[in-house]
Amino acid sequence: MIVETHRRHCYYRASPDGDRILFGARAALHAIDPVKSGKRLQRFIGDVFPDLQQVRLSHSWSGFIAFSRDTLTHIGEQNGIHFALACNGSGVTMAPYAGHKAALKLLGSREGRTAFDDHEFRPYPLYAGRP
Repeated sequence: MIVETHRRHCYYRASPDGDRILFGARAALHAIDPVKSGKRLQRFIGDVFPDLQQVRLSHSWSGFIAFSRDTLTHIGEQNGIHFALACNGSGVTMAPYAGHKAALKLLGSREGRTAFDDHEFRPYPLYAGRP
């Protein structure tokens, strides 16, 4: 998987059969209509791969993303519950790593230790939105 972080967090790779490019990006930080999302993704693809500006997308979807205030992934345990949270828009690349490390922690392995351990989740000041 290749990830570029030009404030869009585009990611892409060849399909397993080598016939297609699987491309994704953060089209918006809020709920967005799939048609608008698709148009933005089309523009992003053209920015990354200029030769593909006229190629049509086959699918577009969206979802909510977990951002932490410190923009760090958090891996740890609280009250007996192990977690790997807040990939901050980079879940495609970070979640498998964080999940693996959380599993190693659960098994009691020292190899589960990471730089993302034991960081306190700080709330956003005056935040009253829906988490």
